[in-house]
Parts: sequence; C-alpha cells; structure tokens
Amino acid sequence: MTEVNRHFPNLFHSENVIKGELDFSAKYKLSNSKHNRFWSIVPCSSGRDCIQDVYEIEIRLDELRHGRPKVFEIGGRIKRLAKELNLPIIDLHLFPDDEDCCLGIFLPNSNETLSGFVLRKVYPYFVWHAYYSKHRKVPPIGEWSHGARGQYEFDRHIRNIGRNQPCPCGSGRKFKTCCGNYARMIAS
Repeated sequence: MTEVNRHFPNLFHSENVIKGELDFSAKYKLSNSKHNRFWSIVPCSSGRDCIQDVYEIEIRLDELRHGRPKVFEIGGRIKRLAKELNLPIIDLHLFPDDEDCCLGIFLPNSNETLSGFVLRKVYPYFVWHAYYSKHRKVPPIGEWSHGARGQYEFDRHIRNIGRNQPCPCGSGRKFKTCCGNYARMIAS
C-alpha cells in the first residue's frame, strides 16, 4: 500500500477494506510509439484538459467480482449523474446488482499486486468518470461494451497491438513480455 499512499495519501487500509478519498489531477495524453498512437493518463497541475477531482471510495478486499476486489463509489456521485442524465447505472459502469464499479476487462495476470490494481484499474476508472462528468462525453481513451460483446471487442483490439508497444493492462511493460501470451492464446 505504500505505493498507493504515495499517490493517494487519503486512502486508508484497515483489515479487509481500503477506503477514503481518491483525489487526483490528471489528463489524457496522446503518445506516439514507433508503430502506433495510444492514449495514457498523466498527472497535471492546471489547464483546460486537467481534471481535478475527489471521489469517496471503498475497496472491499473480501468481496470479489471476477477474482478482483469489489470497488464502490460511496459518495453517490455516479448514481446521481446517471439519474441526472436519465441513464441506467450500467451505462456509467456500475453493476446493477451490488452497485460496485465495473472496472473494465481483466487480462489474466497472476502477478497483480493490490497497488497495481488500485493504480491501473481503480484510478483510471475514476479519471474516466471525472472526465465524463465534466465534459458529458466519453474520454478519448474510450470504453468497451458490457459482457461478451465487450470481451470480443477487446480481444479483436489486442490482436493488433505490436509486440513492443505498451501493454493495455497498464503494467508499463511491453506487450510481448506481459499479456502477449493471452493474445497468442485467443488467436489460436
């Protein structure tokens, strides 16, 4: 948790729960690699594209969805936004059954740490929401459909990732040394 606390000092870990304020200043940045362009989330301090926000969250380590801890936005902001826009909460990536956060598609990654989960799944999820709340549109990084269709879209996407490009799981490693095995598996 020390890496998480360095980025988010207002999150506190006690027994089976991490809770508190996830506060950030971030923006989406378009980067170029040798073979492709990709979006990433980077820190910022000000500017038109800078998103500064705070969410009250709770991560329940003993409650799992798809083998990962359930994450809840406990301030009610996402549900209020869905009501304001007359959208079902699933369209803003909250599961209707428990109202926990739909954090995206998970690649099989047996080495995922709790810090990695917070920094690569939880944080980008709330940056996405802050952007959507501010601009009333999907961020440039986009989103996947729900359920099997989203998995199909994602699987098609990763088949086109170059071996030396950053892995889409957010590990910071090259695709070939991270989730490239998953792409090879679904291709066969």
